[in-house]
Amino acid sequence: GAKGIVYTFDLTRRETFDNLLTWKEEVESKIGIQPNILVGNKLDLLNSDIRKIKLEDTNNLKHVLTAREYYETSAKFGTKVDDAFSKLALEMYKAFNENE
Repeated sequence: GAKGIVYTFDLTRRETFDNLLTWKEEVESKIGIQPNILVGNKLDLLNSDIRKIKLEDTNNLKHVLTAREYYETSAKFGTKVDDAFSKLALEMYKAFNENE
């Protein structure tokens, strides 16, 4: 089964952010609580006029998800994508070693 989770939402579409709590419940019902990170994607499209999610909201959701870190990424340009996956891999490794 999955040993890590990337909760991802579109920085320009509020409904994708709002749906993450439903996804959390569904994922945890199937695989339990796993190391996870929160990722806001489409940073390349972001400007102050179209930002739909406040940083305060992402910090609150990060806490609710028990996410290890929050990243704003651009899959289009690769911005912070490696950082996000490296952090998740490290957290998965730590969790694996703690359970050994």
